Amino acid sequence: MQLPTLGIPAPTRPQAPTRLNLQVPKGIAARDGTVVLADVGLRQLLRLDHARDNITPLASLAPGSGPALHLAADGSVWLAESASGLVRQMDRNGRVIRSWQDDRFASRPVAVSTLVDSGGDVFVADGSLSHVAVFDAFGKVIRRFGQGQLQSVVAMTSGPLGLYVLDRLAQQVMVFDRNGRALMSMGDSELVFPFALAVDAAGRVFVADETDGAIHVFVDGERVARFKGDGVARFARIEALAVDGNLLYVTDGVSAQIQILLISPESLRRPSRP
Repeated sequence: MQLPTLGIPAPTRPQAPTRLNLQVPKGIAARDGTVVLADVGLRQLLRLDHARDNITPLASLAPGSGPALHLAADGSVWLAESASGLVRQMDRNGRVIRSWQDDRFASRPVAVSTLVDSGGDVFVADGSLSHVAVFDAFGKVIRRFGQGQLQSVVAMTSGPLGLYVLDRLAQQVMVFDRNGRALMSMGDSELVFPFALAVDAAGRVFVADETDGAIHVFVDGERVARFKGDGVARFARIEALAVDGNLLYVTDGVSAQIQILLISPESLRRPSRP
């Protein structure tokens, strides 16, 4: 499918999306071929093998809206649990490595991320104070950033430039380096009610917007594509996004499935202007 008004090919997709025995899939993370998913209906953290169309339970989840997930470079899984206020790290087999709670600076953690060059720091986006709290390896807040710049944080992920933070009220994505310096923003003219975010290795930004039920794609701060899905790949309600290589994972809480979209190589480059 082409989007001639945008001048860029839309993401292509498999003829039949991979379906798994899920109930209410929410958070998802993918890295180097590993995919983990939080299903609040099953109350399970799951490892997905979409090639074999099966799932492996890793750990039980407490009742709630479902955690935001992050896969670190070492293969561990980070969970930000907004309902309980917990931030947890699990190994590949679902065993808890460490867990902490900070009622002062991160009482409602809505996202967690790490950066390869951050010296072990853990970045937690807080939905109550609308900032990013930086924790050291012992679970102590060592600095914060985003105060006065962010209004309503709903998602965060890492990417080539640093940390990408989705601000629902400001209707934009803000990009910060590891020291908390604001680098750029995007989407304030295109997004209305954004709520899910993913960034690929080339720096392309994917944002799901609840208003139109579409995925908006940004390159260098400019929107270059908008993909709504059609037929069997139409989205009912996007809950979370994750990207790994040329695959974009989309959790759909209403249809209880994961859409796996293939990102065409051409779409990784800025389209030529007519």
